[in-house]
Amino acid sequence: MPEFILFIIEDLAIVLSVLMMIFLVNQTLKYHQGSSYRLKDGLRYFKSFYTKHYYYLLLIPFIFILDKWYMQLIYLIYLITLYLFTRPKAQISKLVYTSRIWRLCGFIIIFYTALGTILMMNIAFKQLLSLMALYISIMPILTYFASLLTYPIEKLINKFYHIAARRKLKKFQPLVIGITGSSGKTSVKNYIYELLRNSMITYMSPKSYNTLNGLSMTINEYLGVKDAVLVLEMGATKLGDIEELVNFVPVDIAVITQITSQHLQTFISIENIINEKMKLVKSLNDKGIAILNYDCKEIRNYQVKSKGKIITIGTTADCDYYAKDIEMDLDGIRFICVYDNKEMVIKSKLVGRYNVNNILAAIAVARVLHVHDKVIEDGVSLFSSVPHRLEVKKDNVITVIDDSYNSNPLGFKMALEVLNLAQNKKTIITPGIVEAGQASEAINYDLAIDIAKVCDEVILIDNQASKYIHQGLINNNFENIHVVNSFKSAYALVSEGTVLIENDLPDNYFI
Repeated sequence: MPEFILFIIEDLAIVLSVLMMIFLVNQTLKYHQGSSYRLKDGLRYFKSFYTKHYYYLLLIPFIFILDKWYMQLIYLIYLITLYLFTRPKAQISKLVYTSRIWRLCGFIIIFYTALGTILMMNIAFKQLLSLMALYISIMPILTYFASLLTYPIEKLINKFYHIAARRKLKKFQPLVIGITGSSGKTSVKNYIYELLRNSMITYMSPKSYNTLNGLSMTINEYLGVKDAVLVLEMGATKLGDIEELVNFVPVDIAVITQITSQHLQTFISIENIINEKMKLVKSLNDKGIAILNYDCKEIRNYQVKSKGKIITIGTTADCDYYAKDIEMDLDGIRFICVYDNKEMVIKSKLVGRYNVNNILAAIAVARVLHVHDKVIEDGVSLFSSVPHRLEVKKDNVITVIDDSYNSNPLGFKMALEVLNLAQNKKTIITPGIVEAGQASEAINYDLAIDIAKVCDEVILIDNQASKYIHQGLINNNFENIHVVNSFKSAYALVSEGTVLIENDLPDNYFI
């Protein structure tokens, strides 16, 4: 074998090893970022990764034989095969290169270099490729270990941001509107902001920033004047989250949008969800105000313990703000808002029954803050859908109802209600409810019954949750079912009518 060919084989193997390491670091960090940097989720990632991609461990024998050119060639071919088998078939999001990710990437380079130097000094590797093969085989573990080492530094940095945010809160003393619930938080936040922004200085948390770090960023970057209104979305995926947020940012007006089964993998029970969300109301002082959705039986039946004033919204006449004469189609919703023996005519481009309650919540907050009724009516008429939340998109052939941001059982059924307004062929694309914990089978099987009543065609994204829907559809004698591996494949099957895209499948399910 000519020597220059041996050099080419070895150099190619080194280059591909580096590229494979970068690829694995990127995938691991994206999962880490998607799980809000929770280190304990690393164990789940390792289990999922090595269960599905066990063939990475077959790189270990290469460590001892990569001094031979033909083994380098086999190794090179094996790396290419590994990449083709491992690369995600579908990706909903990409790794976002935040300051934290850049810091972590810098540390990873230093960490890998230092660790490699120590290993080369103490272990008689025959080739640099041997070390690289070892790195690739355990790259997810190494990346999480590097993140573990930087965790104390990140905690200190976050602490600095939290302290700065607290100082700004104390300095500018905004009126804080806190919004929580199982669904509708971002929508209601946006609607409240739209009704207030022309009447008073108003800031809101961007996108779906609803964690302690997200609220700190909002306060540090946006809050800049005294006595402004600060509209904050407050999320909770486990017990203690709301309590942590209200201890950090005391709330003056609390809005509870909806409570239903969501994040049951961490909350375990609906009772835990209710108790956690209602801590926002419990935190109010005697000057505080709570806006509660009484169409939600979990909220209506809850024994509220709060010093603040309670204002109720819904579609029954016993609510302080209620909607009557509701009309809905794919062009929008129309209803009469009744309050204090007065009526307000509401017309909106938004769709879906749950948006009636979202609009009522925004109206109640605006009136508490003395926004004029005509300003409210005009403002509601201009509301637009939050992207991927019952967002209707039309062309000459297909109407898409994009409700892909996330889902829960109640939101799923309300989205089906919107789909049922269509007069043409009705199709749903969904992976089902993928974060339902032990209740997954019951919840998704139940959804299949409603799907069968509304839809002409069902396209399921393959995962465990959609298998329960599939079985439920078959048991209900529904036959027009397709099962595909990606949303791209699902879209390709739709050629006409109206299609509901209900829920996405987080990239963490494509490990």
